[in-house]
Formats: sequence, structure tokens, C-alpha cells
Amino acid sequence: MFAPIALFVYNRPHHTQQVINALKKNPESKDSELFIFCDGAKESATQTEIDQITKTKEYIKQIKGFRKITIIESLKNKGLAASIIEGVTNIVNKYGRIIVLEDDIVTSPGFLKYMNDALEIYSSSKKVMQVSAYVFPYHDNFEKLDTFFHKPGSCWGWGTWKNAWNLFEKNPEKQFRLITEKKIWDEFTLFGAYPSYKSQIEQNISGQINTWAIFWYASILLNRGTSLVPTISLVQNIGLDGSGENSGQWTQNNPFQWKKLADYIPVKKKFFYDSKVENILLRNSFRKKILGNLKNEKNYNLRDKFYLFRRKFFQLMIFLNIFHFIF
Repeated sequence: MFAPIALFVYNRPHHTQQVINALKKNPESKDSELFIFCDGAKESATQTEIDQITKTKEYIKQIKGFRKITIIESLKNKGLAASIIEGVTNIVNKYGRIIVLEDDIVTSPGFLKYMNDALEIYSSSKKVMQVSAYVFPYHDNFEKLDTFFHKPGSCWGWGTWKNAWNLFEKNPEKQFRLITEKKIWDEFTLFGAYPSYKSQIEQNISGQINTWAIFWYASILLNRGTSLVPTISLVQNIGLDGSGENSGQWTQNNPFQWKKLADYIPVKKKFFYDSKVENILLRNSFRKKILGNLKNEKNYNLRDKFYLFRRKFFQLMIFLNIFHFIF
């Protein structure tokens, strides 16, 4: 049984059509149930925006190619954060698991197989709280791996289970206080590579923005969870063109863009959940490509070297135990 797909749309009919067309290239789509959540217009919406919302609603009513399609239209504007929190909660409580997409996430043909495989394989894990389909374009740090564990994951094509989502909480003041008390801001911001993770919570507290994904990440971190992430992305965000509310605009040299998506990433059960090494590699790659404040050579501090040594040590111990068992 395939996990239900929740798609959240608003006023981008062209983007939505690309998402659907790509999703239908997944062989599992014809056996998957699709829920489409369409938000209502804002009170301040212009006529152009209202026209785009209308076109989006007209398009989604013509969609075919899935086992069943359910459209949930909102008469008033809830906003993306409220729509996703409410929609995901309702679906995952009924089906036990869910795959989530927004109207700017184009998938590869193997996206649904990867997601369903991972959701099944890790369904009994209390540690893995999310399955992500997107990964930041690394250089060649993970060329020998298929998947790895990373705490943030990504909200660009993701899935989860009821037990994990039950731990989700959007409480900016409380989560800010807990991260401060536990002294894990360094870990939360990927060891300083992404300071905006902290500022996002601060901006939610002040009312400057109203988002949801940063609190899902905080919930995962505070509950000592992790996310399964592919080494090559199975999705592409086509909304970094200024059309999204919180996605920004990259007209050229988009550092989040993959030249080629993975057709499929095999999912195997992994038992080593320590993601600190991956955080270190991500931090350096992210700083170099996004922040531009690292030189070409690997820049590891003493703590980084300790984590890298510990990983190699544990891997050696596991190998020696297996070798001893066989011979």
C-alpha cells in the first residue's frame, strides 16, 4: 500500500502543472492517492493573484492518472504554514504515513519508489522522524553512499509517520528557550553554516514571518531524531524565481539547483544514526558554495577531527567483529 501524497497549491498554475506532470512519470502514481490542498485568496489579493488562484483551481480539477484524487479547497486564506500543519495532521492521523509536496517541487521518476521504500523500511524506527528527497548539491563527499542521516532534512519533498508527526510542535518561544537551555544552537545552525535557522525562529517570535518547517526541524532535533537523506536529490525546486512567499529569488547561479536528478536512490536499513560527520561535511560544502567563506581545502577544527576519527573507529570495530564472526 503506497503512502498518500499531499500536494499544497495556491496561485501558481504553471508550477503546479509541472509538478503533476513529473509526478505522473512515477510508475507508482497510478496506485497512489493524491490529496490536493488549495488555499483561498488573501483579503489583500490583487485581481491578477485572484485570476491565478482561479486558474490553479481549474487545472487541479482536470488532473487524472492517480488511484484517487481528493481536492480540499479553503474558502479563506490560511497561509502555507497553517495549511500544511492542518493538512499533514489530518492525513497522517488517518493513514499513518504521508508524502508531502508543495506546488514548486518537481520530482524524478523514482521519487515515489524511494519515498515509499524508506517509509516502509524505517516505519518502526523511533530515531528516523523524516524521509527527505532533497539534498544540497555536495561536491563528491558522499559519492560512495546511497543515503545518510542528517538532522534538518528538507521540506522540499518529504515524508513522515504519525508517531513522528505527533512530536511536531510550533511554539517559537518555547523551542527557542529549550534550544538555548540545552546549548545546541551550534548544532541547530549546522555548526554556524546556516545562522538563518536561528533568525527564522526569532522572526516568527516577532511576527515578521509565519513559517512551519523550521519548527519541524526543531522538533526533530529536540526529540533526538534524524532524517534520512539521499546523496543525490530526487527533487528540484522550481519556485526559486520570486514566485514563492518565502523562497527567495535566484535568477542565475542557483546554488540549490541540481544539474541532474537521481532517477532512483536505493534504500537499505542503516543502523548507525550518528549524523555529526555528515553535518561537518555539509557545513563545509555549504559554507563554500553558499557563504563563500571556506577555501578549497577541508577546514576541520579539533572537534570535527574527533567526530571523523570516531566514525572511522566505529566502522573499523564493526568490520573486525564481522570478520571475527565469519572466520
